[in-house]
Amino acid sequence: MGIIITAKKSRNKQKVWYTFEWGKESDQRKAAGIFTYVKPKDAIQKNFNKEALAILENKKV
Repeated sequence: MGIIITAKKSRNKQKVWYTFEWGKESDQRKAAGIFTYVKPKDAIQKNFNKEALAILENKKV
């Protein structure tokens, strides 16, 4: 069974936080500590999103 990246929006719906899952029990989920912006306002936030997703893929492996 592999690791799955799960996304969850923040309360104010401005960011998406990611977790790693390898099961559905409480000890089978870990917060990645990485977020992306839902609607990036400028080029800085767009580049941040690209880098964050690349880091997630690297951590997944």
